[in-house]
Amino acid sequence: MRVISGKAKGMGLFSPQGNSIRPTSDYVKESLFNLIGHDIYNAEFLDLFAGSGGVGIEALSRGAASATFIDISQKSIHLIRRNLQKTRLFENAVLLKGELPNTLKKLDGQKFDIIFLDPPYFRDFAAKMLDSILKLDILHEDGYIALEAGEFDEIPPHPSLKIFKERVYSSTKLVFMEVL
Repeated sequence: MRVISGKAKGMGLFSPQGNSIRPTSDYVKESLFNLIGHDIYNAEFLDLFAGSGGVGIEALSRGAASATFIDISQKSIHLIRRNLQKTRLFENAVLLKGELPNTLKKLDGQKFDIIFLDPPYFRDFAAKMLDSILKLDILHEDGYIALEAGEFDEIPPHPSLKIFKERVYSSTKLVFMEVL
């Protein structure tokens, strides 16, 4: 795992031990940021189910104004903190430990331009998270959600969201959604 581009380009990141954290591969991360393009510059970025923090750290490295990381695992929060310190990108980062979607309530009126959502594969977290994001109104009007899922995971249609882009990379799917 490494930072692919930006201020911290080429820096290796601390990797999780074991298989309790499933980091986004460098290939998928690079593809994600190629699709996001210049939208990341000065964006308020939210990294949900943040794991090692690699995606949010990439966002900061590429010029995001801020990145908020949320994960339920203390092990993940510690790993993200170490990676932020190593890359010297801690200044514009917020770390929250808690169960999702409940922890979203702590965001208290904040809005984000890009919300990256990487829930555990083969579980029903995606629909619940999308509902919570919309109910709590944490997405800027012109913002969007980038969802990482398993290649064969079905993304249930949502009455308030439309999929505007979808790409498959090996066993990983990236789905981009915006509010109707």
